[in-house]
Amino acid sequence: MTFSKLLAALASTLLLNPLAQVHGDKEFIMPPYDISTSSQGDVIEITLKSFLASDEESLETRFQCQNGSSDEHYVGTTVSKQQTMNILIRNDAIVVGSIVDEVDGNVYQFSKNESGDLQGTVRHTSDFPDEIDPVEDDVNIPSRHLRDIYSSNERNLQTNCPKHVVHVLVPWTWEAECMESGQNPGCDRTESTARKITDLIELAIAETNFAYETSGVKVNGQPAELKLAHAYYESTITESLGFSGILYQTKGSSVIAAQRTKYGADVVASIVSLSQFCG
Repeated sequence: MTFSKLLAALASTLLLNPLAQVHGDKEFIMPPYDISTSSQGDVIEITLKSFLASDEESLETRFQCQNGSSDEHYVGTTVSKQQTMNILIRNDAIVVGSIVDEVDGNVYQFSKNESGDLQGTVRHTSDFPDEIDPVEDDVNIPSRHLRDIYSSNERNLQTNCPKHVVHVLVPWTWEAECMESGQNPGCDRTESTARKITDLIELAIAETNFAYETSGVKVNGQPAELKLAHAYYESTITESLGFSGILYQTKGSSVIAAQRTKYGADVVASIVSLSQFCG
């Protein structure tokens, strides 16, 4: 499997107290929850007051979760297997995650706000935009091959690590950071807003690795694995250029190239706020 297809997988991831509309999605505060360890030891149970649209007769919703692809990543389902939870737990608390409900088709996404509550948005699966087809490189194959060889040697990539491990550099835009915190473009960038989007990126890496593992995806005969080389705010990405413009700007940026060299990243995945496409 090619690195471009691996990255495509990365790019693809409430009846509560309604607060507002954020970018067309309903926003809510998640109800209190309890985390307990089961008798098996490696399984945890997360219990919440009923909040899914499909919870018509139940007083609470329970998820049985186990470790996913990292110590902080947990994946689980309800007893019916019709609701799936993907979360990061840090210091015995959920910091970011999502629930997919196959009964009503809703996707619930949530993260900690500055008050420490889990604040979330809900969107129906039919409201997610289509994925855009990959943009082909306009460099001919031989030239691209030589360019990649020289570039790889300069960065010393894939030398001291297994070749099935792909290191990802993730720059994000100011707009994306504000959007993840439920704020308008141009919001004040704080330690809290940066932490929220970093948590989201770490969850995306963990979810992708879990998907690779459960799907048997391999590179060079070994289970594929993504590792976050570095994630940071990048001021040189201009969202007004649109998807294609951002892609070519990212590819041609000497600033991003320097970061890629510094952190030894194999690939770059930029996070923007544009919602025209998924992936």
